[in-house]
Amino acid sequence: MKRYRMTALVIAIVVTTLDVASSDEETISAAIRAGADHSNAHFQPGTQHPRVVVLTDFPPLDVSIDSGPANKRSDPDDIQSMIRFLLYGNDLHIEGLIATSATFANVAVKKNLLDIIDRYDKVDENLRKHDERYPSAEYLRSVTWEGASGSYGRPVTEILGVGRDSEGSEKIIALLDSEDPRPVWFCIWGGPCDLAQALWKVRETRSEAKTKRLVSKVRVYLTGRQDGSAQWLVETFPELFVIDANHTWTGMFETQDLAWLDQNVRRAHGPLGALYPPTAMGTKPGVKEGDSPSFLSLVSASRGLNDVEHPEQCSWGGQFSRIKSGSEHWADRPNGAETVRRWRTRFNNDFAARMDWCVKDTTAANHAPRVLAATAASDNGGKSSASSTIRLKAAVSDPDGNHVTCRWWHDHDATPGFEALQIVNSTSPDEASVVLPDTTGRQVHIIFEATDDGLPTLVTYRRIVLIVE
Repeated sequence: MKRYRMTALVIAIVVTTLDVASSDEETISAAIRAGADHSNAHFQPGTQHPRVVVLTDFPPLDVSIDSGPANKRSDPDDIQSMIRFLLYGNDLHIEGLIATSATFANVAVKKNLLDIIDRYDKVDENLRKHDERYPSAEYLRSVTWEGASGSYGRPVTEILGVGRDSEGSEKIIALLDSEDPRPVWFCIWGGPCDLAQALWKVRETRSEAKTKRLVSKVRVYLTGRQDGSAQWLVETFPELFVIDANHTWTGMFETQDLAWLDQNVRRAHGPLGALYPPTAMGTKPGVKEGDSPSFLSLVSASRGLNDVEHPEQCSWGGQFSRIKSGSEHWADRPNGAETVRRWRTRFNNDFAARMDWCVKDTTAANHAPRVLAATAASDNGGKSSASSTIRLKAAVSDPDGNHVTCRWWHDHDATPGFEALQIVNSTSPDEASVVLPDTTGRQVHIIFEATDDGLPTLVTYRRIVLIVE
């Protein structure tokens, strides 16, 4: 049987034939007919999960913002982001945690990451009561590596080249060399120096064809540019897939205050939550987490909202534009920060629910509703064209027995020019419809959204892409 990408179930329907057009048409259409539960299937590690490596300028857990020795002074927001990130180990295949140059001392220390994994070790058994896919702390320790020291703020001529390999850069090459054909997402919270060194060495030691194949597996989400290797990457490998979130990541700032954190994260939620820093550099007390959008786009894809290979689609991690036609280099939109901030209730509720999973039994915590199927059908036996009516149907359930509110909505941003498109009976899961615009060759993106009434409220999506012919 063919496989298909589960990280973002995107169903594209050509309305003249009603065939499902995706990476695996037969499997998806069969799964819909069977009512398969795409949002809660127990994936096998290393298969359907998106592969993820985090490069982080991670400080000691007793980090200080304003005083103390240089190796203890830094921005605590990486600790904030890592706590949230670890709670998504069931939806992401974490293949590497790399400590990059950090603190005012500009040193890479993997022990800092190992220390927070020790805190995760105190809650992971309870997390697996809620989802058996959560990795063990032992596994996470085995994929925690040290990057190069001294790279922060340095030009590329001082940090790349012969004799500058690190444990992290060597492990990156091994990941890309593996037989696993899936791309690897590199979430860059500090500088990308270790990734750049890995690709520098690949280019120097492999054939042109081999280099091209390995580079094609790389997906990069940059939250700022902390060393000269970022520009080197995009100039040296123009075909490289890079999301350059130069400002979008600021949309995460102050999305919840300290009172919310104390109630939902820092107090009575176990030793991992208690570690969450109450404040970070340059913002009010509360959430900063400037690096979290780098993986939140993957998380919302697991909820069915977006396809991670299409950064132009809305996601919890933002929305981006190509720098030029045919390029895989993506840049901020003018309202980049708002493309993250608009989802703040959704992603913070989801975070709060997972903090509950750290300490509560399954019957005492909330879990996201399940979309069992989401389909579209023509009103004319599959022979429709522009201006035809498309019937939209979905089936939902809730693992906790909560009431689920349904809503269909048109993603205007994905299909500019169709802002006036209206969905009839948009709150009905099985009686909604939409009239396609009289414009052939265009796409219409319809989102099905299922929201439960648990505490906190949680949401699951499905994106249906209608291709007008």
